Amino acid sequence: MSGGVSAAGPDLDEVVELTRDLVRIDTSNPPGRETPAARHLLAYMEEAGAECELAGPDPERLNLIARVRGSGEGPSLMLMGHTDVVPAPREGWSVDPFEGVIRHGRIYGRGVADMKGELAARAVAVARLARSGRIPAGDVVLVAESDEERNVSDAGMPWLVREREDLRCDYALNEGGGELLRLPGGRSVVTIGIGEKLVSSARVRVRGAGGHASIPAGADNPLRGAAEITRRLLDHEMPVRVVPGVARALESLGAPDPAGDEFAAWAAAQHQLLGGLLPAMVRSTVTPTGLEAGEPPNVIPLHADVICDCRLLPGSTEQDLRDLVAEAVGDDVAYSSSCSSRSREERSHRPTPLCSKPAPPSPESESPASRSSRSSLRASATPTGSAANGTPSPTASPPSSAPTRSPTTRASTPPTSASTPPTW
Repeated sequence: MSGGVSAAGPDLDEVVELTRDLVRIDTSNPPGRETPAARHLLAYMEEAGAECELAGPDPERLNLIARVRGSGEGPSLMLMGHTDVVPAPREGWSVDPFEGVIRHGRIYGRGVADMKGELAARAVAVARLARSGRIPAGDVVLVAESDEERNVSDAGMPWLVREREDLRCDYALNEGGGELLRLPGGRSVVTIGIGEKLVSSARVRVRGAGGHASIPAGADNPLRGAAEITRRLLDHEMPVRVVPGVARALESLGAPDPAGDEFAAWAAAQHQLLGGLLPAMVRSTVTPTGLEAGEPPNVIPLHADVICDCRLLPGSTEQDLRDLVAEAVGDDVAYSSSCSSRSREERSHRPTPLCSKPAPPSPESESPASRSSRSSLRASATPTGSAANGTPSPTASPPSSAPTRSPTTRASTPPTSASTPPTW
């Protein structure tokens, strides 16, 4: 990944150097080990004069919290970012992915775009406020969380939402959206993320008889069925369902029927980014991302698994996910399935300026697909230069200002209970 550094100025120079510092700290997830990055940010923010602490249930995966206290006369604001990155296999890289090399006015390295560059920019903004000595109307809080990429350790934002009610803010800004797109006809559109699909994973297992690879004739090789299931999942077009926020966006864009054959081509004609984004916003997706058999090369395995990344639309249930897989695979290939959720309802239970009615607490047995969320964008019908606005979802607001806390550095104890991923 790379990020441009073509502009100039002391703030940008500071963002560039902090981005490179963070890139040089390998926080590939798995395993994560984000604490060194959090400590680097802690030292940087403390030097600027912000109140800082490290918090989390795992000493190797701590979250940074930095605060500039306000007068209490206005709303509080949280700026969020994650310190972990996806792994960076060295093949395909022309530079060391953890060096932060600058070439041709761009920074190259794992996490520059997702999202150490953006995190560095937010840290510099809060540090600049802290250095200025100005007292904002409301608290400004920077949270650099761990385990965003996988969300399986209960060490990052879910833990903070559950265990740190004192961090609750009136407004929160996270990654996603913010792209200014120029459309045909002189219109402009700004992408605004107002929520997330539920993230889940599915494992579709095909069983066989096993045997020795040297005598394959007549063998019941489960890879045949797994390969066919993979092909069918890749070729299958999931049913269209348009949630209200997306419906408003498509109407303002003048889009054709999302269920029609021309929709994808129309979206691509508007902008390259929309060609992939819009079709994914009107469907749940079940995408094969891996195959596992777990046997040495000379053995025909007893089973083969198709591993899928699943992104489900608001209101979807476990049964909906089962039905999507069954519809794509058909009934002529025998298989069994299991799923686990990597995100769940973390909605605030208290009202905010964007949510006057509190949401009910989520039971421990909550369905992994119960998170009601969505992504949307709104278009401007005016000529280029006028951008549309959207309203953030209250679901995206993490918990706000509450009791005053002295700045500390600590690792909190783990929660006493953990949910078991559902299977089907």
